[in-house]
Amino acid sequence: MPNNIINKDFGKTDRESARKLRELLGIIEAFEADMIANPVKYFNLARQEIESLQRKLLALKVAAWPRFDEQFIEPDAACEPEPIKTVRIQQEDYNCLQALRKQLNDK
Repeated sequence: MPNNIINKDFGKTDRESARKLRELLGIIEAFEADMIANPVKYFNLARQEIESLQRKLLALKVAAWPRFDEQFIEPDAACEPEPIKTVRIQQEDYNCLQALRKQLNDK
C-alpha cells in the first residue's frame, strides 16, 4: 500500500455545506410559516418566558434587600418566586445586583 495517496473530495465538502445551508433555510422558512399560521402558540411561549424572568427578577429583588425590612414591600401572590436554594444569574446581572447593594448601603 503506497502512503502517497492524494485525497481529493471533488467538491464533496462544498456540496455538503450547501445541503446543510438549504436544510437550515428550509427550517427557518417552516418556522416563519408556522409562526404566521399559529401566532397564539408563540405569544404564549413569550408570555411564559416573561413570567419566568419576572419571577427571577423578584427573587433578585428579595436577595438584594434582605437588611431593609421596613422598606420591603410584600410581592403580589401571583408573582411570588418559587422556593429555590440557588439562583443562577449571568455575571452582568450579578454586577448590577452588587451595584444596587452598594448604592443602598451608601444611603
